Amino acid sequence: MESSFLPSRDLCPLKQEPSLAQTQAGLTNIAKALGVEPEPEIFYPASERDEDDDASTPEDAGDEFEMRHVRSWLTRVVASDLDWLYHQHDEDANFQASREAAVTRAAELLAVCAGKSASGQSQVRYCFETPSGLISVRSRETTMSQDALGGRTWGAAPLLIRHLLQDTTTMTQLASSSPVRILELGAGTGLVGLALVLAVQDRSHLHLILTDHHPTVLSNLEVNISLNALDSPLDSGSSNSAAKVQVRRLDWQVIHDARLAGSRTEKSSATSKVSPVAYSSKAQTLPEGSESALEPRWLEEIGFENNSVDIIIAAECVYDPLHPVWVRSVAEKYLRKPEGDGEGQDRGGVMHMITANRRTHNAEMNAIYEAFPSPPSSLEDAQGKRPRLGAEARLVMDKVEQVSGYDDFGPPRLRLGAEANGPRLMSGTRHTYRRFEVRWAARP
Repeated sequence: MESSFLPSRDLCPLKQEPSLAQTQAGLTNIAKALGVEPEPEIFYPASERDEDDDASTPEDAGDEFEMRHVRSWLTRVVASDLDWLYHQHDEDANFQASREAAVTRAAELLAVCAGKSASGQSQVRYCFETPSGLISVRSRETTMSQDALGGRTWGAAPLLIRHLLQDTTTMTQLASSSPVRILELGAGTGLVGLALVLAVQDRSHLHLILTDHHPTVLSNLEVNISLNALDSPLDSGSSNSAAKVQVRRLDWQVIHDARLAGSRTEKSSATSKVSPVAYSSKAQTLPEGSESALEPRWLEEIGFENNSVDIIIAAECVYDPLHPVWVRSVAEKYLRKPEGDGEGQDRGGVMHMITANRRTHNAEMNAIYEAFPSPPSSLEDAQGKRPRLGAEARLVMDKVEQVSGYDDFGPPRLRLGAEANGPRLMSGTRHTYRRFEVRWAARP
């Protein structure tokens, strides 16, 4: 595609019955202008973008005109079925197959114009700027459905990655030779966990488990592991720097109910099992009858001992008021506590959470603060010492930060002229997000 491509000028009018080659050239130029051909790269700078950045400003009248022209042209390609080409070459099977492929491609691009959530499967390379260079993560993005929202990368995940890749404590921990256990909840495409593993060269001490609940999401997670060449078993002997990366199904409510049952048993000395609460809200989206689609390996036990995980990731996991309590139960089970009595330098594991500020989800945001209260005072006393954890440690909100980013689900922008040759930044609707760090602390 030439940098001077302009749809209203360069797309051949269909009333002139263009040749198949002309139509294919138009489709190729549109695909490149939309950033969907062949594997688009989305670049994330190290610092947060200003609202005045070019990529974040609304389209001007000229951009809107060009996008309308693209939609109209694609719509007419699909509606016409390029029938004039059929009549010209009705006995050439190979030509007719190419004509049908062009019509199909036009329909795919028309779906892309409607927004990321409406478009079909694609493959994207996410590139993150770090002090030591670029980190790229490849991701297969699948079509979203009502019961499987994890097939697409949501806007919160790249923001959390950008923070973690710039965080000295996190990067020092990943680069050390000590074992690091990472558990991602509601992993979706697995972007955050995969980025952490890919951020270091020697990965032999890293063990990442990506978890979700829906079989199509779990299957896609394994695809993304392979796309990033992280599917070599640790004990295969193929590479001393290989990380151990696995996919497991994890139901937060099952863990919550089990812990609740255990607590009640301890208090009442009862021996009967507490039945799980029936799903009665949007908190659970797994359709009935999907158990048969689960691979046996996904149902294997998570290979982390209790209170052994160093980093828990939960990006955009809260979309029901019940979720924070369930997530807390998972963290109480797996998050590593500080060694000894908590007075040393070791602070134990940390859970990184991030969620969008949505006016329709105030109850969910409030539930996060209720599940993870702020400590009554600093986690350190006046002498800089931490109180002993003891047996009654609890999870508290250690840090809260508000950040801004883009959801990338709205209609795409055409990249025309000089902009077509520059890096593509995350686009879509601008949102604010809250990033949380949760740690163990002594009960007051």
